[in-house]
Order: sequence, then C-alpha cells, then structure tokens
Amino acid sequence: MRNNIWQKNISEKQKKDLFEQEAAKIVNTWKDQRKIARLENYGEKWLWQAIASRSKFIIGHVLGNRTFHEAEQLLLKVKQARGINNSKPLLLLSDNFDAYKPAIISVMAKYRSKPYKNRNSFYFKSYTMPDNLYYAVVVKERNSLGKIIRTRPRAIFGSMKDINAMLRTFFKKQKVNVSFIERLNLTDRMLNSRLVRKTITYSKEIEPLRYQLTLSTTYYNFCLPNAALKIPARRDALGRYRWIYRTPAMAEGLTSSIFSFNDLLLFNPNSHHKMT
Repeated sequence: MRNNIWQKNISEKQKKDLFEQEAAKIVNTWKDQRKIARLENYGEKWLWQAIASRSKFIIGHVLGNRTFHEAEQLLLKVKQARGINNSKPLLLLSDNFDAYKPAIISVMAKYRSKPYKNRNSFYFKSYTMPDNLYYAVVVKERNSLGKIIRTRPRAIFGSMKDINAMLRTFFKKQKVNVSFIERLNLTDRMLNSRLVRKTITYSKEIEPLRYQLTLSTTYYNFCLPNAALKIPARRDALGRYRWIYRTPAMAEGLTSSIFSFNDLLLFNPNSHHKMT
C-alpha cells in the first residue's frame, strides 16, 4: 500500500483513491470477520439435553445448531457417562429428528472394514449395533395448522416388544414417549431466565449462555430436590408417611445429601471419594 501511494509520478487525487480502495478492503475484511463471528455466536441456537428418566439426572447438554455434529456430541457424553464396558441394556428415546440415528450409529456401533469394489475407494465401513442397545422414536403427526393430532412410537434398534417390556419393568405402565425431556424443558425455563421465550432476559451472546447453562444444570442435579424421587422414611403417630426428598444426584448414588448452593461452589472433588 505504501509503495503504491508514495510513487513519484502520482497525483493527490490518485493517492486519495488508493487510500479509499485500501481502506475499503480493510473494512470489508473486518465486516466479513464480524459476520462469521456473528453467525457462530449469535442467532438461533438449540439446547440438546440427555436425561436419565429414572433418576431425572441430566447426563449432559450441548448448545449449538440443530445438526448431526451436535447430536454426535450429545451421544458421546451419554457414552462417556455410561462407561465403555457396561453390559446393562441401554434404552434411548427421542423424537423423530433425522440426526439422531446416524449419530447413534457413529458413536455406539462397532465398525469393521470390508473390501469394496470401486475404482475410487478401496474399503467401506460396515457396522453392527450392540445387542443391548434399544432405540425408539416418537413420530408426531400434525395437521395443516401445525398442531399435533396424534403420536405413534416406532422402533429403530431392537423390537417394540422388547422396548415395551423394558419400560414396563422400569415404569410399570409407561409407554414410549418424550414426556421426561419435555418436562425438563419447563424446569429449565423456570431455573434459567435466559431460556424464557419473548423476554428481555435472553442471551445476547453464546458464551454467557453456556456458563449459565452449566450452573443451572449443576444446581438442578445436586441442589434441587425432585418430588418424583422422594422415598418413604417412616410413619408418624397418625399413620402418615414421612418422606425423604432426594436430588437427581442422590438418586444416582453420587451424593448422600442435598447440596446447598454454598456447598456446591466450595466443593473440591479431588479431596472426596464420594460427595457427602
């Protein structure tokens, strides 16, 4: 830029034009960078969550777009929480979003390579799903106005008979549905005002929202008693039950008491084998 401007045989007007051209390039580059940052950090974002339906424990959450990448990240957190050598049956329930099935295959499947006769590629990957993995979706049918008129379950991995048998074992009369995660959405909006729709408290940037979600999720798991998790302790003189209220972390066996917010902030996991 300097060499072009400070040439000997150049007029003041040409210098001014060169300055304006170079300045426009710098401004456009800055605008493009701002635009990319805005696309990544602003706009509509989706909150992905996985919950253990029996203990109501939030296994993990992912904040981002509604793509395969975020679904795969969520499934990786589920696999990490479950453990590598866990042989217990795993039942996954979700809505009929297209990204869930390939994400489950990507994370949970066992791959093996076989020759593939093609001049452009030498191998392709075939996979087998674990025998203890079951996955069913809830298909929502809508009318012309977009309202849900009926729902029906559909088995993706495993048979519907085995899935219903597992649900009856865990919840007696429970059917394939997504009511647990829908109820969690309401709880999230009650705990975190940044998730409330059409209010001034919405997050303007994605990083503060991530921090707030981590805080509210941890508070929900360790500090907030859940009425569905209470267990009877004893009967009083009138024959009424006295209840022990538990948090999702207590139901999972991670803690033995309800944490206060002060306990949560001051807790050092490296100095305890079990949270008490």
